[in-house]
Amino acid sequence: MKNVSVICLISIFLGAGSLARAQGVSRCFRADWLQGERTVNLTVDGGKVTGTFTVGNGGDDSRRAATYDFGGTLKGNTLTVAFDGGRLPDVAPSEMKSLRWTLVKSGGKELLRIKFSGKNYVTNKYEEHFADFESCDGVIPASAGSPQDTISISSIRRRYADINKNLAQYKVVKKELSGFSTEGGELIAYFDGPGIAKIAATYYGETGRSLEEFYYWDGKLIFVFRKQDSYDKPMSGKVVKTRENRFYFSNDELVRWINENAKQVATGNNEYREMQTHYLDSSRRFTDGARSQETVIEAPESHQ
Repeated sequence: MKNVSVICLISIFLGAGSLARAQGVSRCFRADWLQGERTVNLTVDGGKVTGTFTVGNGGDDSRRAATYDFGGTLKGNTLTVAFDGGRLPDVAPSEMKSLRWTLVKSGGKELLRIKFSGKNYVTNKYEEHFADFESCDGVIPASAGSPQDTISISSIRRRYADINKNLAQYKVVKKELSGFSTEGGELIAYFDGPGIAKIAATYYGETGRSLEEFYYWDGKLIFVFRKQDSYDKPMSGKVVKTRENRFYFSNDELVRWINENAKQVATGNNEYREMQTHYLDSSRRFTDGARSQETVIEAPESHQ
């Protein structure tokens, strides 16, 4: 990666021309990547700009979050920034080369659109793409009266990390999965006392295999991780392509879906609602099956 320490940002939004004359105007934007949160804090004071770019650890205590300071000047709609010491943010596996940051309005929200170079997990090739950073709102609202009235993505990630860290302490129950895939499957449930902390369902097929992990907190589904591996040829077992999706839940609602391209899927489309229904139904079927005396969990007739 080239050592580029100066980044040009273009701010285009309603009233953008007034930023150059603004006194102490601050903005915060955040994006949820597969590896953790990325946050931009920006302050414009007249023509002077200061700010930080923070790379979160994704709930992994073995990694430290890192904050990178920058300063610069604003002329017209163009913001030129230099990171302190020429040290660019480490956003691996993506790369920060030169960035064009654009403030846009979409669906009533203010977004910071940033250009990166990274891997497309559908084509398995590296290419340039835009990532949308949402205006910081702090929390995800849930229904009143729920133990998850306000739950942030970062807290879900912390709980995910806590569950995986304590797996060795949980009681393990294994079940066979029947009818979910052509070559069968297996379910492993991890019990923390009477409650289920995690379920891992593996499905085997002729052309690949899939893994779905369900995570629970206080009896509620909070997160689903889906990994789909494709083989180079039928039954070979040699993986040539991997796709990953992440689904965040609060109070039985899908509140965020990050797809295989590390893009946040819009909440209003039909597929989003279908995924919510699918994973809530699968979660109920698997938790009931894990608690039953039966050794096999059968797929619903509509699935077979």
